[in-house]
Amino acid sequence: MTTDPIGHLLLINIKHFENDLSKTRHGSEIDVDLLKSTFHGLGFQLYKGQAHIDLKHTEMKDLIQQFANDPIHETASCSAVIVMTHGGPNGILYASNFSTISISRDVLGVFSNEKAKGLTGKPKLFFFQSCRHVRA
Repeated sequence: MTTDPIGHLLLINIKHFENDLSKTRHGSEIDVDLLKSTFHGLGFQLYKGQAHIDLKHTEMKDLIQQFANDPIHETASCSAVIVMTHGGPNGILYASNFSTISISRDVLGVFSNEKAKGLTGKPKLFFFQSCRHVRA
């Protein structure tokens, strides 16, 4: 007998950055493994069965939009989004190609009740692990 998960987890980890090995986030794969285990124990199912690693900014934005609108949320009680990368001032996150996405517009903004209908009235958990490292 299969039961629906309590929620779905979108896990994004940007470890490597194009053309700049000095910005590599060493050890982040350990965090990914621990987060997957923790959220699995809480009853969450990993979105598409995997953590999403080293995405470019358009890939990140598209994946977040896809997750927010996925009908899988209709049978779940909540959702969680974790993004781990370098960040900048004013809620900026860096993708693997050093292009940026905005936490408020490109992440939180796509989870409104109007835009993420399957999550209307359900808790949405967001975790951002990003130093405010400004690109030099």
